[in-house]
Amino acid sequence: MRPRMALALTGALAFQGLSGLAGGVGRVLDPTGETLTIPLAWLDGSVLPDYMIPGVVLLMLLGIAPLVVAHGV
Repeated sequence: MRPRMALALTGALAFQGLSGLAGGVGRVLDPTGETLTIPLAWLDGSVLPDYMIPGVVLLMLLGIAPLVVAHGV
């Protein structure tokens, strides 16, 4: 049986991963941000034309990576 702290950390990582997946997929599927009601004007003055790159980063670093770590724990 695993210690309670390991279970709590696994749960936190799983929550982080699922949240990252949801946000990342939402931005990748709709890079304009309209579905998630994120104004494209927030990117004015940046090098990013839309939310595709932030969506991929969110999906990989805050979605998939924590789920891999949670699986390892």
